[in-house]
Amino acid sequence: MVMFITVVGALWSIDSCTSKTAFVPAGVMSSRASASRRSLIGSAGLVLMPFTAGAAPTARDPSEPWRVQIPQTLEALRDIQSRWPEFERLGAKGAGNIRKVLDFTLVQDIDITVPAGQPVGASFSNRRVYSVKNQAMGWNNRDLALAVGGIAVSTQEALEKQLQKATTSGQPFTVTVARRRESPIDGIEEDLVQAYIKMDGRDLPDIDEVIGRLQAARMLSFGASSSARASGEVLTELRTEIDELIPDLAQIVRAMG
Repeated sequence: MVMFITVVGALWSIDSCTSKTAFVPAGVMSSRASASRRSLIGSAGLVLMPFTAGAAPTARDPSEPWRVQIPQTLEALRDIQSRWPEFERLGAKGAGNIRKVLDFTLVQDIDITVPAGQPVGASFSNRRVYSVKNQAMGWNNRDLALAVGGIAVSTQEALEKQLQKATTSGQPFTVTVARRRESPIDGIEEDLVQAYIKMDGRDLPDIDEVIGRLQAARMLSFGASSSARASGEVLTELRTEIDELIPDLAQIVRAMG
């Protein structure tokens, strides 16, 4: 049996026997960046059909990615919330940093430890790793060097100078790099649909509202990052959406057990 759930301008088909989902676009939504969540949702509603094909498992199952992705999304949004004064001060640039998270990319700082007397284990061009020579150290291609031994490096020349000093010091040292990775927010709509089916949607926030806020936050971050003049007003709206999303997602995570 196949059920259909309409979620914010898109159609999900759910096989009630296998719990597999398929995403079927139902047109591209358009909206002004400063539009409210209500106008972003438009007339799309949610119909959560009864799920009666056997009991849904309630125990934590590591094979179900939504059990990992939803808590990670919550933490990503809490991090944005905690850093809000910084984003607000930067204006459009700060909104651009938020957009990097909401647009399915995260940048995280990672320390790579180089043991005393060993080569660095990677080659750099414009501070970015283009060749990994020692994977065991934790290097990834495209890592961007930010600091060596806690000393910031902003050019390739500065990086090479600090690496030379560090490797000849006879002491272990760290290289701090920025690493891009896929955000847990990528595919969060499908994760939420799966979670609501498994948990039968009981005592959970309205899924239409939650997904609508996610869509609104994405569009608002785009609008705020695209116009310095509008960034202040749109950032205020974006903060409202994120502040409302966090308790909703926290309630879902608590229900996951």
